[in-house]
This record gives sequence, structure tokens and C-alpha cells, in this order.
Amino acid sequence: MWRLTSRFFTGMFATALSTNAAAVYLLHDVDADRIGKWNLAFWELNLEFFIFSLVLTASFLLLTWIGTMVFRLRHVATNLKLGFVLGVAVMFLQYPAEFAVRKLTPGHSPDSFLLGYILLSPICCAAVVLLNAHKRRAASPSQTQTVAPLN
Repeated sequence: MWRLTSRFFTGMFATALSTNAAAVYLLHDVDADRIGKWNLAFWELNLEFFIFSLVLTASFLLLTWIGTMVFRLRHVATNLKLGFVLGVAVMFLQYPAEFAVRKLTPGHSPDSFLLGYILLSPICCAAVVLLNAHKRRAASPSQTQTVAPLN
């Protein structure tokens, strides 16, 4: 469980570094008082995403742990690549969606969107991991019935 969660966090934070660099240095998508102070804007954005990633990771860990207890999936091997891919997907979807919300609703803060995203993304990611674990349990040889060979 810890390895899955650490891969989820690593995927999120590694993707956040690249999307933040693109947002600050290429798109110049920063607050008005940070224009021209690109390194400071990049550092603040990375700090914000680090905290954002910690909150999502803690929620993901809690929801996945509860799900494995409820559905009795504790002894099923988890797919670590899936955790990393989900972390990458969470960040790749977050920035374009937040950017669109800011452009479509000028003058309004995208905080309500981010709150909804913080609540929904760990739930969806935990559901994907639990569904994958359920499929792995169903496909494991110890859980399937053996058929006697025909002679």
C-alpha cells in the first residue's frame, strides 16, 4: 500500500514540476505581481503543488486502505505502475481544466473547482486501483477453480 501511494505521489509531483515549468516559463501564467519574477513564481507554484499533492496522496491512501479492508483485497498484489500513471493523469488533467475555468469565468477564483477536484480525484483513483485489485484477485490461480484434465 505504501509503495503504491509513493508511486502515486511521485507521478503527481514529477508531472507538476514539468507543467509548472511550462506554465511559468512558456505560458507566463502567473499572478500580476509575479510578472518578471519567474523563479519566485515557479518556486511558489511548486510549493502550492507540493501541498496539493500531499493532500491528494493522503486522501488516496486513506480511501484505498478503507477500500481494501471493506472489499477484502489486503493480500492482492497491487499494480505499482498504475499508481504512477494515475498520479501523472491527475496532474495532467488538473492544469488544463483549471486554466479553462479561469479563462471562462474571469474575475472569479477557481477555488471551488480545485475543492471539487481535491474531493473527486482521489475517489476516482482509489476506485480504479480497487477495481484493478479486484480483477487481479479474480484472475489469480488460487481463487479460480481447477478443472481435471481429460485423459
